[in-house]
Amino acid sequence: MSTNPLSKLPLKGSGKGPKFPEDATGSGVQDYIEEVEELVSDNTGINTDDMKKEALLRYLPISVKRTWKALAGFENTQSYETYRKNILASYDHAEVVSVKGLNAMLKSYRHVRVSDLDRILDLNREMGPYIKSLVDTKIIANREIVQLVLGTIDEQLSASVWKKLVRAQLENEKANVTPAANPTGHVWSADDPIGLKELLQELELQARLHDSRNRVMGSNNMNHHQVSNKTQADDIRVKEEQRESDLAHLKDVFAMKS
Repeated sequence: MSTNPLSKLPLKGSGKGPKFPEDATGSGVQDYIEEVEELVSDNTGINTDDMKKEALLRYLPISVKRTWKALAGFENTQSYETYRKNILASYDHAEVVSVKGLNAMLKSYRHVRVSDLDRILDLNREMGPYIKSLVDTKIIANREIVQLVLGTIDEQLSASVWKKLVRAQLENEKANVTPAANPTGHVWSADDPIGLKELLQELELQARLHDSRNRVMGSNNMNHHQVSNKTQADDIRVKEEQRESDLAHLKDVFAMKS
């Protein structure tokens, strides 16, 4: 008695087979199909178009399976390639970037420090789609997403960025200087002082400066011994006090209108 070649594929729900995406978009469905095709390519017994179509259905939720069976091309008179194209054509290939997705992405960058240059570069890269789909389209306010980023990264880095970007603007406000758009297009206001793009640029700049400084210090460690322990302690104390002041100011500003 011959064995159905499809039975050699991992069982649905075993954790070893492809998982169909919950919020399916065009690229998500394509990824799923390609994962199934990799499994099929390792099983020489699955060598007909009908078997390949059945393999695609193997890991689908029941409701999705019914939909896919109703698509043109599933009938045995049509090729697997035709069916595959019809499946992909039925999905929206414009990725939906959501606030929920933004929050999930930011979780992976919790407490990122100025010393984490690679992670900060990754954060800048991953923020691109969210800027385009959420900020530029006004789905989420600049102030809100900036607050999310500042609340995600390390507090000391957050305070340092705040100090650099906001202090000059606050001085302008005291001097009654009319706010102007910065090079990233953000117009400063008391309750929306930092633009998202300038925030990301400043994060990268501070991380790169920190990295460069460490390289120089590493090659010339003798410089550390030229400062007395007391001077170092005083310097650290002053910086800590300034950081706490900046951080408190940041929290006060973002508490406005919240």
